[in-house]
Amino acid sequence: MRLVLFFSSIALSILIAFTSLSDVRAESQEGTQDNSISKNVSVDFSEPVKAIIEKQLRAFREYDGDKAYGYTSNHFKSQYRDGNHFMSMMRILNKPLTSHVSYTFLDQSQVGSKLVQKVAMMNKDGTSVIMMIYLTENERGTWLIDGYTLLNSTDAQPI
Repeated sequence: MRLVLFFSSIALSILIAFTSLSDVRAESQEGTQDNSISKNVSVDFSEPVKAIIEKQLRAFREYDGDKAYGYTSNHFKSQYRDGNHFMSMMRILNKPLTSHVSYTFLDQSQVGSKLVQKVAMMNKDGTSVIMMIYLTENERGTWLIDGYTLLNSTDAQPI
């Protein structure tokens, strides 16, 4: 029962994130003055964002759940008991994070105070996916990972 509730909460979080992103895009396409989403981030956050993502991807490759868990925001951490639970769930929910053999950074967008970094990933089985990685800045100015959305690389739609 706990597992069903857990998966339901994850699915709801993903749905809320996409609904919010769709609303922002729809508003900006209607000609409103809302500039909360920007295709090209005006301030270059590339290096610190890429660095934190690379550290977490390295931790996933090394099967170090505690280290990978350490690169997440407090909000995202609250969804998991500890690093081992986090690693187990990522293996199930976002397998490309733990099974990738290579990755390439794509575009970066800003949605309000959060950043979205797209990353193309090649898996051990030869399949390619795009992962949207959401990041938030903590009170010390450090970027932390706040969620993921797995996309199909051929049509870039949520799966």
